[in-house]
Amino acid sequence: MTRSLAYTNFLLRYREVTRLLAAAHRYEYAAIKRSRTDLQETANALSRSVVMLLAGHLEGYLGDLISEICDAMPSKWDTAIVPKKIFVAQAVIDDLLKALHFTDGAAPQNAKQLDALKSDVEMISAYFSKPNAVKPRRLEGYYRNDGPGAVEKLMLSLNPAGPKFFDWMEQLGTDRSRMWVTLQTVTRDRNQIAHGSLTTTKTPQDARTAVCVVVAMVRRVERYCSQHGLLSQQGLT
Repeated sequence: MTRSLAYTNFLLRYREVTRLLAAAHRYEYAAIKRSRTDLQETANALSRSVVMLLAGHLEGYLGDLISEICDAMPSKWDTAIVPKKIFVAQAVIDDLLKALHFTDGAAPQNAKQLDALKSDVEMISAYFSKPNAVKPRRLEGYYRNDGPGAVEKLMLSLNPAGPKFFDWMEQLGTDRSRMWVTLQTVTRDRNQIAHGSLTTTKTPQDARTAVCVVVAMVRRVERYCSQHGLLSQQGLT
């Protein structure tokens, strides 16, 4: 199975998560053995840090993956494999809709708007002749308490004709509900902690569960992209 460079970099960043998690478990063990609440508080603080880092590294991985897939697009339409042609076609539709959004369907009203629309349409129309000109897709809504929904939307933009990502995982035997809820919890907890919440308590076991689910999902993303030709090197010219 083809692996992305984004995955390799994720594993490198993941090391600091495992170090923090191991430290959290050591403090928790010491807290229980010595009946020290201050040590348990330290364990919980480290666990909160694990969740923060984990959410950030997942976002970083997905962003790197998008850029990598776009960068790997062939320079000529005729040499692209079908999944990449479908990706380009969807990118054309999405970017044209965004370019037209500011007019609300009406014609531009001044020279500045006309020039902006002309420039956007010319750039977007070039996607068909040069697929590697496609602008990277964005991971939208990740931190608006909708982590898994944002991932689902992103994967659909990368593979419009393929199965929905979470449906595909479920067919492989993955507990869809558990993964969805855990990812929602990770992004929700990250938001609350980042905005100064002192009531979002995380134990080392909570952090370990989050780590296991996120790593499993990243591996599924890699498998999905490889299986559906998004990481294929075929047609790169």
